[in-house]
Amino acid sequence: MNNHYNFKINPEKLSKEKLEQHRDFDALLQKYQENPSTKPRAASYRWLKMVGATVAAASIALAIYFNLPQTADVFPTADAYFASQDFINPPFKHIQTPFSKYEVDANQGGIYHYKNGSQLIIPPAAFVNQKGQLVTGNVNVKYREFHDFVDFFLSGIPMEYDSANVRYHLESAGMMEIYAEQNGERLSMNPEKNIDVVLLSKINVPKGALTPPNYNIYKLDVAQRNWRYEGIDQIAFLSAQTTLPDEEAIQNATQALSEQLKKLEKQHDEALIALSIAIPLPSAPIKPIKATGNNPFDLDFDVDAILPPATPGEQASITQERAHLKALKAKYGNIYWQLAPNSPSMDEQAKKMVWQDVKIKPLDQNNFELTLIHTSRRVKVIVNPVLKASDFEKEMNNYRNQYAAYEQALATQQQQLKVREKALQAKLVADKAAMQQAFEEQLASVESSDSTTPKFVNQKVVNKFKASSFGIWNCDRPVRPATDQVNGSFVDDDKKTHQDRIAFLADKQKNTIARFYAQKDYQIHYNQDSDNLLWLVTPDKKIAVFRPEKFKRINQGKDEVTFAVKVIEKEIKSEKDVRAILQFEREE
Repeated sequence: MNNHYNFKINPEKLSKEKLEQHRDFDALLQKYQENPSTKPRAASYRWLKMVGATVAAASIALAIYFNLPQTADVFPTADAYFASQDFINPPFKHIQTPFSKYEVDANQGGIYHYKNGSQLIIPPAAFVNQKGQLVTGNVNVKYREFHDFVDFFLSGIPMEYDSANVRYHLESAGMMEIYAEQNGERLSMNPEKNIDVVLLSKINVPKGALTPPNYNIYKLDVAQRNWRYEGIDQIAFLSAQTTLPDEEAIQNATQALSEQLKKLEKQHDEALIALSIAIPLPSAPIKPIKATGNNPFDLDFDVDAILPPATPGEQASITQERAHLKALKAKYGNIYWQLAPNSPSMDEQAKKMVWQDVKIKPLDQNNFELTLIHTSRRVKVIVNPVLKASDFEKEMNNYRNQYAAYEQALATQQQQLKVREKALQAKLVADKAAMQQAFEEQLASVESSDSTTPKFVNQKVVNKFKASSFGIWNCDRPVRPATDQVNGSFVDDDKKTHQDRIAFLADKQKNTIARFYAQKDYQIHYNQDSDNLLWLVTPDKKIAVFRPEKFKRINQGKDEVTFAVKVIEKEIKSEKDVRAILQFEREE
């Protein structure tokens, strides 16, 4: 039997145009039907239909293989789609916030100013090369900042944050990127040094707020595709607000928030203590001590006689001492004792006396306080349990095995503790954010008698933190998605469907941007009491927008909404073009 197979091990990759030629089977079939002279017989028609279906299936498979634009069938979820994309994914790669460049003497460091007044305080010896060696001479430091939703959109930097299986958006009080080079080689930061960052920015705060909200510092971990919590942001207002509506109510709310935060911190500390009890340190084995020439002596004692069981009124430490001594006797049946190096000396008379009683008290694993008692005298010394040479090697072998098991148990305990502590810290951050959000909602409801006064004002702030490595750093606080929601589909003015691509949503009250994978009946969360702007980028790199006034007309009783986006027929060449299209600036 002849096998007529033609396996192509490394076939030439098909172009997108060739794949598209056979993707529309209906058009191919119509072409045959419109020409009677070439119209196939029924059997041929069935064959053609099968071939067409096979070609269509092959096209889909090839589209997956060659990473062509995907469909909702290929990416059924947003997570699957975003996982297939670059983690930092600018929509317009030719439009990026430019870096400011500073020439830094690596031996001296210095203070360097950004165009808006932000500062970088670079210490001496702050740079190392790829081999970990300190860099000398001049270094080129590059720095830029991102401050509002347009900056976030154009950067392609994700603003989502997962904590304790809850997904948040990061509301920013300023974000920056920094790196350093010398002779074209990327440098790293000296692990023993930090760069102090004084980042000036603006945040939206409720009218009349006396202090800024709590913000945290996050570092973008591109390899792990997430934001890494680094600590608390030292944030402060640069200037006081002039309008204080219902000042007493605001002060009461602020005081209540302060008390709630203190209570939360206390609960967190108590949880850490409880955690250390729940996951205790393993007990380290006692390392045997070899007897030296200091006249080791036998000390046969009855634990129950020298340390009787503790009465209810006595301290629990006596019970622990008895357990320690019993464990010692059980472990070393032929134990000897000798004076510890740090013990008071024993005179010759004491060495020759016949003592009537003895008390022994553990001080630590190897040191014991020995009290020798006679009717005429009492002597206190410090002794160590020791082994003679014949027993020492055997016990040392046991000790080595026990210590290896102890180190393994300690590593397991530390890992468990680290995971649980990280979860507690994430919970603390999330709980603080929820309290802050509730506080702001309370302040927003406290309006002045002038109803035209805005509930939120744009306030200048200064953020201070230490950057311990190069990359992207963000002064943020996690906020939950808005509670209002509708299932949305997306079409334009020509009724053309827009889906299976990234869409964006901005809330004028929150300095962040929500990114989602636009699909039919996608559940959109938004704040109906705020101004919202939704937009997406078309395949031909145009922006299609759904403006705030349209959001206001959404019927809240409807579960499904068709978002009729308007495609702006304007070539996008610069950031200025994007801002002109979106028209959604924050108040100054």
